[in-house]
Amino acid sequence: MEKILPFLALSAASALFVVGSPASSAGLSSHLPFTIQLATAGEYQVLAGAALTVGASVDGLENDAIGVSSDAVVDLSAAIASISGVGGTTGTADLGGLTYAPGVHLSPGGAAIAVTGDVVLDGQNDPNSSFFFYTPAALNTTASITMTLINGAQAKNVYWIAGGAITTGASDILVGTFMSNAAITTGASSIITGRLLAAAAVTVGASNIFLRP
Repeated sequence: MEKILPFLALSAASALFVVGSPASSAGLSSHLPFTIQLATAGEYQVLAGAALTVGASVDGLENDAIGVSSDAVVDLSAAIASISGVGGTTGTADLGGLTYAPGVHLSPGGAAIAVTGDVVLDGQNDPNSSFFFYTPAALNTTASITMTLINGAQAKNVYWIAGGAITTGASDILVGTFMSNAAITTGASSIITGRLLAAAAVTVGASNIFLRP
């Protein structure tokens, strides 16, 4: 049977990420909606703070939603900095092969995050359920992994947040907003239902397909 990692009630320090009122002194109900304050960075499908390189035969990018913007990067970096003080569930450094409930999921000891196998995000029949995966270090996926949404989970409510670089493998099926205080590089022939937001360079692999979350 698959292991479902739990939702952890959030502390008051996470107010930036939460819409709604505390259900109890212990924290917040897992069925309250969450949001992250991207400000102007949220206007982009692909945002780079430095060079933006798009490989051949990339489909689904909207010209008015991709680009390099130092102003939007300021808002992106502020959002990334804000989650660093948020409480959450400390999980494993390798997220592959697991099913996750909504909540904030932190890398152990600030280690880099790896995704070496398929990941399932279980919305628990709440269309407003949100998922935050955070590491102050790097985030990497291996080739041919699939991220699957079930029970009402939506790509627009999934956030992969790294203080370091994000690098994804070829032929991945990815969901969510990928946020990096460094660079983002995607592997070739991937399907990305989401956004790439980086404070440094972004390199989009050849034959990537982008879908709006």
